[in-house]
Amino acid sequence: MFFPGGFQPHPGPPLIMKGRGRIGMPEVKNPREIKKRIRSVGDTEQLTKAMKMVASVRFKRAFQMVSAGRPYSKSIRDMVADISGGIGDSYENPFFEAGKGARKELLLVVGSDKGLCGSYNSNVLRAAQKYLAAKGRENVDIIAVGKKIKDYLVRANWNVVDSFLNIFQEFNYESAVQVAERLTYAFTSGEYREVSLMFSEFKNAAQAVIRTEQLFPLSLKGGERRSPDYIYEPKLEKIMEVLLPKYIKVSVYEMLVEANASEQGLRMTSMEQANRNARDMIRDLTLVYNKARQGSITRELADLVGGAAAVS
Repeated sequence: MFFPGGFQPHPGPPLIMKGRGRIGMPEVKNPREIKKRIRSVGDTEQLTKAMKMVASVRFKRAFQMVSAGRPYSKSIRDMVADISGGIGDSYENPFFEAGKGARKELLLVVGSDKGLCGSYNSNVLRAAQKYLAAKGRENVDIIAVGKKIKDYLVRANWNVVDSFLNIFQEFNYESAVQVAERLTYAFTSGEYREVSLMFSEFKNAAQAVIRTEQLFPLSLKGGERRSPDYIYEPKLEKIMEVLLPKYIKVSVYEMLVEANASEQGLRMTSMEQANRNARDMIRDLTLVYNKARQGSITRELADLVGGAAAVS
């Protein structure tokens, strides 16, 4: 039985699985105790229902942002690749070259600030642990997005150098710009030789795929020029200087939007399952309560009949 936060609705005896996979109830003789448990589970059912409704509203908004952002991200990515192919390998830019002499890598790990979102945080943490173990603790610094991710990595003694907390409460493009500027400075200052992003790519409300993508150094040079052969004004180098910072910000924005939609979808699904489990438990407890009450009435009638027979 799943309840948010792992708590039981009542500190009574544990539940017993029996029958056709249904939840069996413990043997409780006192109908008053059963009724108390029904009220306790009912409170949990109301809580999970409210949390599901909130998550549904947030998921709808996050899904709209994903749907609107993907075509724009693809367009600017294609434009940058096309211009990069037209410039050729002679073009130099700090986004391609900076940090070559550095020894460490920087990893941005995106999770949530709160729990009750199913396996969302655990999947991200599992992927982060695997990545960090392969790279080596001394070779990777971490920027955490989300309190849950930050707290876990700090407790695990990984080198968390910065964090962004509560970024999804009022998430917009400016929020992504702050993250992008922090990553850009870390790379262009020569502190890190590579900057990567780890996040959950949105698939549907019940599924997200953990992805790790390299942000810096950019690997757009040397691409093949697409057809048709566009004419750009002013020079391609000037356009690239303006377009690359925009491209980086949009890439970070798209990553955060995908992660936010994944979190809200899994949270909504998790609360729906918890709400369904609470309703099932209330139904089973009600059956146990009715049986206990019926047994109590039967015993009282038997005592009355026995007393009347003794008097006569």
